[in-house]
Amino acid sequence: MSHWDAIGYVASTLVLTAFGMKSIIPLRLVAMCSNLVFIIYGLGLELTPVWSLHAALLPLNAWRLVEALGARKLLEHTCFARRLMMSRSLGAAHMTSVR
Repeated sequence: MSHWDAIGYVASTLVLTAFGMKSIIPLRLVAMCSNLVFIIYGLGLELTPVWSLHAALLPLNAWRLVEALGARKLLEHTCFARRLMMSRSLGAAHMTSVR
């Protein structure tokens, strides 16, 4: 097996791993790694369809990762705000019942 074959198998394994993942953020990270390895593989063997596809997919995966991280951050802030509001309303209800 040549080193190019090994690189191709690594890239293919990363794609298979990404397809099996349930969580979007790790999926995007693995997909980006597979894109990078396939770009190296395609350039090394002068396979224009392979490297050009993954060169196009890499920024798309990066953009979707940024979106997912932003949505996660928004969700964390929303959950924190809800907990804060609930604790304040529970505190106010407790103060009312004490009087």
